[in-house]
Amino acid sequence: MQRFRIRRPSPALGVASLALLLSLGGSAYAAVEVAPGSVGTRQLKNSAVTSEKLAPGAVTADKVKPYSLLSQDFAYGQLPAGRQGPAGQQGPAGQQGPAGPAGATGPQGPAGVAGPPGPAGVSGYQVITSNSPMSATSQKAVVATCPAGESILGGGAAAETPSPDTLATQQSYPTNDNTQWFAVANDLTANPSAWTLAVYAICANVN
Repeated sequence: MQRFRIRRPSPALGVASLALLLSLGGSAYAAVEVAPGSVGTRQLKNSAVTSEKLAPGAVTADKVKPYSLLSQDFAYGQLPAGRQGPAGQQGPAGQQGPAGPAGATGPQGPAGVAGPPGPAGVSGYQVITSNSPMSATSQKAVVATCPAGESILGGGAAAETPSPDTLATQQSYPTNDNTQWFAVANDLTANPSAWTLAVYAICANVN
């Protein structure tokens, strides 16, 4: 019986056969459609789905895992403000800033209430002197009168005699209408010498 010897294929034949198989397999894969639901999480390559691959509006609130978003994922003003925290400790006082510009002049305020009248003013101050005759009498009375329109501010009396220790002033006062000063003096000796009595009235216009 004749035996057939199986020869080992050469490397060239193997390479050619592999190339033919790959070319046929590629065409077959291209002609096959992917069945619905056949591609799952395990079939996707890591980082294969990018933002450019997602259709606008494809990701909605239902697709987001609860509590998976952070505050930085939201635009300013979209998150409600939280409760106010407790007041912190007062910080140190800052340096005084420069003085600001002067503000505009404000409107004039209402007139205030008039105050009480002030004290009366004085003008035309003068001293009026009236003298009695020089004579040896026991008593002399003299009146000094202010000019018209002026009033008495004060007054007094003085005697001129060689022996002043014997004289005594009995009265010295302004009259009731406050325009005259009246004075009376006596010589107390039994035989008086000649003497005179001078009366002074301080007068002025009182406004």
